[in-house]
Amino acid sequence: MRSSIKAATSILILTLTLSAQAAKIEAVPGEYVVRLKNQSISTFSKQTLTQRLGAFVKSTVPSLNIVVVKMPVVQTTDSAIKSLNKNSLVAYSEPNYIYRANKVPNDAMYGQLWGMKNAGQKDSDGQVGIAGVDIDAEAAWDITTGNKKTLIAVIDTGVDYNHPDIKANIWTNAVEAAGTVGVDDDNNGVIDDIHGYNAAADNGDPMDDQGHGSHVAGTIGAKGNDGKGIVGVAWDTQIMA
Repeated sequence: MRSSIKAATSILILTLTLSAQAAKIEAVPGEYVVRLKNQSISTFSKQTLTQRLGAFVKSTVPSLNIVVVKMPVVQTTDSAIKSLNKNSLVAYSEPNYIYRANKVPNDAMYGQLWGMKNAGQKDSDGQVGIAGVDIDAEAAWDITTGNKKTLIAVIDTGVDYNHPDIKANIWTNAVEAAGTVGVDDDNNGVIDDIHGYNAAADNGDPMDDQGHGSHVAGTIGAKGNDGKGIVGVAWDTQIMA
């Protein structure tokens, strides 16, 4: 394979999941959820609670004896939590965390993809999956669904670059695509290598002649949330065959 194509090899499938695990938990800056001890919130006015807690009371949840307070954003989270927990009124406090529903694609066959989301559903052959045995893709998708700056070379049996689930994410060699048919326009030693390289035949047409490469490409980067077919780990990317 020529040098310009060799350099593009990359691995993505595990990257998004690991990013999801390593991501910092998001919280509202300067806000904290405080659970009071035995004292009922109803016995205090907001002004009194603000004075007693040393923090502005933004809102209350009387049924749970909880208040949401605001403190200066210049104060570190650890410092604010320690200060609140030392207060004789406070049972415990924590940052006002932001929770979001997992991002779920609308691709028609998503429910069959055990690798992405295994809820114990049956596959097309009637085999029952084991719930939770998957890559936690939805948690990763909350952080990123990929981008077109990522170029992934699939070194396999080729890729069906016309496949409806893959073609939107197929890499295109712009120089060759705009060049002359039968001419090595980018001078890399391969003629008309528009979507990749066929190492077996030593030519520029990497069309899949077996099927496995397209399967791999789809797992990595089938276009996501387009209402049809399957979804890849990266909804948006560039696949070089």
